[in-house]
Amino acid sequence: MKRIFFLLFLAIAIMVLAGFNLYDLRERIISQFVSRTNLEISNEIQNKKNALLAMAIAMRSQKSISSDTSMLLEHYTQYKNIWFRIYQKDRLLLAVPKERGCTKELFMLKRYGSEVTVDCFGAHLSAFAPKKDGKVLEVIGHFNSIWQNLLRLGVHSAVLLDPTFYSNVVHVNKAIQGYKILQKVPDKEIFLRLQELSLRNLLQKSGWVDKDGWILAAYPVFNRYHSPIVWIVFGQQREKILGRLIDAEILGRIVLLFLLVFVSVVGAVIWYLRTQNALQMRQHRYYRQILNTLQEVVLITDGEKILFANEIFHKYFPHPKKLQDLFQNCCSCYEFQEGKGLVEQECEPQQWLPKLLKNQEHPLYVKIGANEQERIFKLKVNKVDKDYAIIFFDVTKEFIQQKELLDMAIKDPLTGLYNRRYFNQLLQEAIVRSGFTGEFLLLGVLDVDNFKRFNDLYGHDVGDQVLRLVAKAIREHFRKSDLFFRLGGDEFAIITSTKSVEAVLSHYEELRRHIESLQIPGIDDKVTVSIGVAQYQEGESLDDFFKRADEALYASKRAGRNAITFFKGTTDDR
Repeated sequence: MKRIFFLLFLAIAIMVLAGFNLYDLRERIISQFVSRTNLEISNEIQNKKNALLAMAIAMRSQKSISSDTSMLLEHYTQYKNIWFRIYQKDRLLLAVPKERGCTKELFMLKRYGSEVTVDCFGAHLSAFAPKKDGKVLEVIGHFNSIWQNLLRLGVHSAVLLDPTFYSNVVHVNKAIQGYKILQKVPDKEIFLRLQELSLRNLLQKSGWVDKDGWILAAYPVFNRYHSPIVWIVFGQQREKILGRLIDAEILGRIVLLFLLVFVSVVGAVIWYLRTQNALQMRQHRYYRQILNTLQEVVLITDGEKILFANEIFHKYFPHPKKLQDLFQNCCSCYEFQEGKGLVEQECEPQQWLPKLLKNQEHPLYVKIGANEQERIFKLKVNKVDKDYAIIFFDVTKEFIQQKELLDMAIKDPLTGLYNRRYFNQLLQEAIVRSGFTGEFLLLGVLDVDNFKRFNDLYGHDVGDQVLRLVAKAIREHFRKSDLFFRLGGDEFAIITSTKSVEAVLSHYEELRRHIESLQIPGIDDKVTVSIGVAQYQEGESLDDFFKRADEALYASKRAGRNAITFFKGTTDDR
C-alpha cells in the first residue's frame, strides 16, 4: 500500500510540476525542433561534401569527362544535376555542362577538399581533387537535395544568398528583401511567412521566432573564412511541432509514462543506435553508388576473402569469393622497364599485395583471364587497417598500342626481326649476362650471296621475298631464347648463349643447308648464305667482338661463299 500511495503521490507531484512547467516544456520542445533541424542540415551538407569529394577522388584519373557522365549519374544514381569543371593554373579549361562555365569569381582548391563556393550561377557545394597532370577537377553539387529532404520531414525551408555576394551571382534574379533565392522552385509556405517579418532581424537572431503560429529559424552556411554565404531559413507550424505533447491527455498519462520510463530509455537507446546505423548505411550506399559508377575494377579484401567488389568487377570475373579463385587462371606479373616495355617477373598471387605496398611508385601489371580472354591490369593498392583496397585499371589496349610502338622502334618491318638500332643494346646485355651465367656467347653474321643479282634480275619484290624466307629459316633453326636481327640490306645477325659451341655450329650448318635447298617459284638461281661466327672472349669490346664475326663472314665469302667460318679466339684460332 505504501508503494501505491508513493506512486500516487509521485504522479500527482509530476502532474503539478508538469502544469507549472508546461510553458518551459513548450519552449524546450521548440528548441529541440530547431536543434534537430540544424543537425539534420549540418549532416546533409557534410554527407554531400563527403560524397562529392569521394566522387572527385574516384574520377581524378579519368582522361576525359563529358556530359554523358552527368547523364549517367542522374540516370543510375541519386545524384542529380552534378557539374564538373577542370582548372589549370587558376584558369578554367572545361565545364560540364558546357554552359555552366563562369569566367568571373571562380574559386579553386589545389588540394583534396570540399568547400562552399559562389559563382555566376549561385552558391554550390564543391569538391576538389588534383589530377596527375597538374590540373584540378571540381565536382559541383547544389542545395536542392537539402531543402527537398527537409520538406520530406515536414519542414519548409528557403535557401538564400547573403547580400555580400549579391553582385557575383548574375544569373539568379529572384530575391526577397535583398536576399537572392537559390531554389529553382521556391517553397510558397515559407516565403509567405518571410514576407511578413524583417528577414534581416531573423537572420541576426541566434534563436527562433514565433510568427502567426509558425516557428521560424535560420541556419548559416559558412565559407572557409567563417563568413556566411548561404542562409537556410526553415520553419514549421507550432501545432505540428508540439503535436499532442502538451494537452490534457498527456497530463492524464503521466503516471503511465513514469512506469514506462525504463522502456522509453531502452527504446531511445535502440532508436539512437538504429539512427546511427541508418546514417552509416546511407553513407555506405553513397560510397557504393560512387564505386559502382567507376569503369575501373575496385576490390576490397582481407588478403584471402573478397569483402567487396563493384559492379564492373563482375563483368570481368565470374563471381569469385576468394583471391585464389580470382587468380586460379593467373597469372603473369610484369614490371615496366624503359626501352623494353613490360618485362615478366617472378610473382606469386600471394606475393603481389606486399610487393605493391612496398613499392607503390612502381606499378605492377598482372595478366588475368577475364571473360575467356587474357587481359592486362595495372594494380594500385592501399592498406586500410587490416584490409586492402585494390583498383584494377584495364590497360590491355594501351599495352597492345605500346607494344606496337615498341615493335616499330626496335623491329625490322620487312622480316619482323630486331633492327640494327636495337642490336648494340641487346649484344651489350648478352655480354654482361654471359659473365654471370658462365655460358659461351656466340655472335653469327650472315648475308645472302649475290643478293644484288636477285634484285637486278627479278625485281625488289623477289628480293624482299628472299629476305623474308631467310628470316623465317633463322627463326625455325634456333631457340626462342636466341636473338635475331636484320642489320640492314641482306645482312643478318644471331646472338646465342650456350654450353655447347658444337651444338650451335651444327644449327648454323643445318640453316645453311636448308636455305640452299629453298625453291622459289619462277627463280632458277639458288639462294645461299655465307656465315661468320665468333666466340666472345673475356674483356673484349663490343666493337671488336662484332668485327671478328664480320671478318669470319668475309672469310666465308673468300672461301667461295655458301660456307661457315668460326673464329674462336682473338687470333686465327678457328
